[in-house]
Amino acid sequence: MRRFYKLDIIIKKGKELDKEKKKILKQDNNFLYDDDFLYFLAFENEKIVGYACVKDSQILNVFVFLEYRFKSIGSKIVNSILHWASKRKMDRMTVVKTEDKKIQYFFKRNGFKIGSEIYIDNIMADQKREKEGVFSTYLSIIVNLFLAIIKAFFGIVGKSNALFADGLHSLSDVITSVVVLVSIYLAGRPADEKHPYGHGKIESISGNMVGLILVITSFELIIENIKNFFIYKEITIPKTITIYIVILSIFIKFILYIYKNKVAIKLNNDAILADAKDHKSDIISSIGVLIGIILAKTISPSFDIIAGVIVGILIGKEGLSIIFQTSSKILDKQEETFIEDIKELVEKDEEVNNVHDVFMKYSANKIYLSFHMRVDKNMTVCASHLIVDRIMEKIKNKYIEVQDIVIHVDPIRD
Repeated sequence: MRRFYKLDIIIKKGKELDKEKKKILKQDNNFLYDDDFLYFLAFENEKIVGYACVKDSQILNVFVFLEYRFKSIGSKIVNSILHWASKRKMDRMTVVKTEDKKIQYFFKRNGFKIGSEIYIDNIMADQKREKEGVFSTYLSIIVNLFLAIIKAFFGIVGKSNALFADGLHSLSDVITSVVVLVSIYLAGRPADEKHPYGHGKIESISGNMVGLILVITSFELIIENIKNFFIYKEITIPKTITIYIVILSIFIKFILYIYKNKVAIKLNNDAILADAKDHKSDIISSIGVLIGIILAKTISPSFDIIAGVIVGILIGKEGLSIIFQTSSKILDKQEETFIEDIKELVEKDEEVNNVHDVFMKYSANKIYLSFHMRVDKNMTVCASHLIVDRIMEKIKNKYIEVQDIVIHVDPIRD
């Protein structure tokens, strides 16, 4: 039976180290100790296997016990440090200066840059993305709640079925925005042992839920208005105040749509994009309501009910569009242009014969890439590994959305 190894990272100050200090000293003769230093201790199945030492925003040392090396424990410790730094609003970290090429190579592999110092910046990119997404979604909730109340109220007072239906639509928008808000918080959690690709797909799943809510709302509105059309009851002419309420709603929603769409594109967030498309459907449906009310006042009151049905159809159409779009990322639809660009970039390397089986996975705004490439069959493992590192660096420099790359090296056979 294969045994599952669980890695935990525990943070302690130097003065809190007790038995761990003795175990580290047995493994690392150059152990740096200070009461106020922070130590990131790596435990595998409750046994200490490595550590990192941090002072303020500088990494002083990363050390993995000899028998546990080459298992990516060092990289996991570094990722833990960067996550800790981002939570404390540190956007930049450095590594104590060293000329050791192996140490430089290790940090370079983990996203650090080598110059006059070893450093990494823009650590808070994910937190900034989350913060902007949260703010825009809270704004949507407040605006939609306000519109739902005034449209439902004046739909009743102004005797307009279409405006009241539009008010229910705005109320459903509040629910969808809450779904989006929850997804932003959940998707922002870092990758872990059980979720190595992170939790980013929650954004696409919540976008799917937004689409489903719109389809359900659409169905209910259509059925209700059809009932009102065929079941006899007195049909009243909407009051003039309803026209002004709809115009106000269109104006507010247009501004909100422009803002949310801009945020969604900037953050590459499926859930926020679904919310923005929901606002777009609101604008279209409200225009339909406006036309229906005007026709109801000038021609026949029945047009108010017809407008309510049209609103329902438009909402359903937008809901289905959102479901299809977000499902593409959930199912990891392959982007042909992006894949061809990757092939072209890799095959520019003189030591690569060809590239094939290029696949991509999505997780929020990040892409996880894998592919096979062919090299000379007589090439050593070390030489091919250096080519892999070179290609990975080129891809990540050109495509910042690429989070990780797995490359399988194939020999060119006779």
